[in-house]
Amino acid sequence: MNNSGDVLAKIQLLTKSAELTDLERSRLANELNTVHERLSKGDYQRFSYTTNTFDVPNRTRDFFTELEFYCLLGQTWAALLKEMGVNQFSRVADLCPGYTPKIELGLFYTGYTGEVVVLDTDEDSIGQLQQFMALFQPDFTITKKVVNLFADPLDSYDVVLGNHIIDDLVLYYYSQKRNIPLSELYAHEQTMIGLWHEIIENKEEYIPEITGLIANIFLKTVKKGGYLCLSQYPSYMERMLDMDEAPRFNKRVLAGVAEILTQQGFTPENHKAKKAFKTFKGHFGPDDCIILRREK
Repeated sequence: MNNSGDVLAKIQLLTKSAELTDLERSRLANELNTVHERLSKGDYQRFSYTTNTFDVPNRTRDFFTELEFYCLLGQTWAALLKEMGVNQFSRVADLCPGYTPKIELGLFYTGYTGEVVVLDTDEDSIGQLQQFMALFQPDFTITKKVVNLFADPLDSYDVVLGNHIIDDLVLYYYSQKRNIPLSELYAHEQTMIGLWHEIIENKEEYIPEITGLIANIFLKTVKKGGYLCLSQYPSYMERMLDMDEAPRFNKRVLAGVAEILTQQGFTPENHKAKKAFKTFKGHFGPDDCIILRREK
């Protein structure tokens, strides 16, 4: 077995002699940064992170676990969307979906045939989402719009949807205020934890501020007679990073957004969520989402 000195010497020699692509360098840097963080926290004393390159059973299990998760999330959204009668609307918007389709899978399961407009700040993430969904050959089209939801002019839509969206908007807004690139925020867990700690420490100031800003986004994007449906549940990342306060912060913001919108002509229709999940146990439940219909 090679000792750590031999391995480090081999890595150093290889990186000097090999022609690494930008992608290889980026991924190597991320892995080495992870090793550094584990060493600094003494994690190697407690856990083993060794993985065989050709561990086919585990790699297959990991792939199936991820696929199973996304399919269940898609089926969960499908149950909601059917109760909302989404197929009667020709155009829906998905806000801040990230790199992987969740709502799009739900629309696929419902047999939706209209246009799905995906709004995000990251064009690459939308592109990857489109590639993912292309594997399913859906009957709907996906239109991408690269926008800053807080600052750019916004169109209005028949249906506006967002999966686990509140935390994305909170992090985007406060990372921009502190000039933290989103790529750094989502690539380095300590940056993410640090920003959340600051947000939680100032929650009594930040909650009313961000709640009003987010509510304004939906006042601009939901048409009269249209629907708004948002989910917000504790994420895997929040559990793994022991960020127990973050889900509570997001829940308060979501409740505040619903209250503002109700005062501005939206009608709560969460009975649809309760009906959707009466016999179906999805990835989240009626207490983890809101459904509002805009009356005026």
